[in-house]
Amino acid sequence: MALGQDWILAEIETQWNRLAGLVAQVPAHLMEGPAVVGTWSVKDLLGHITTWESETMDNVQSFLDPHRGDMRSYADPDSFNEEAAQWKRVLPLSEVTRDLEETHARLIQFLNSLPEAAFQHEEVFRRIKLDTYDHYQEHAETLSAWRESEGS
Repeated sequence: MALGQDWILAEIETQWNRLAGLVAQVPAHLMEGPAVVGTWSVKDLLGHITTWESETMDNVQSFLDPHRGDMRSYADPDSFNEEAAQWKRVLPLSEVTRDLEETHARLIQFLNSLPEAAFQHEEVFRRIKLDTYDHYQEHAETLSAWRESEGS
């Protein structure tokens, strides 16, 4: 059984704040530097998170709107991730961080606009869980481990 809208939004906020706190501790000169996840920098990681927040909104909207079709499937998520990372890698850090903040605000607004019943659909719940708070937690742990290994 899916959890309710209030619980989901609270979990998103908790995990987002944890991730944002860790990112805020990264010195500016390291944002585009050493690899944090595979070959990705912190900047790449932020662009990656933005991509999945956008995908969440598109997928949930598609699921709830019968005229748009089903949620997107990701047969090869690694290729999808790398393609999105390459596209965003050329953007300035300021644009990536602004996009992250704006996309996250739109995501929260979007989720708040949904009726409670939307969160009871297993597919909607699963997509939100995977692409938001589970995703933030995963990358917060990776970022934390990287910071410890860097000695910062």
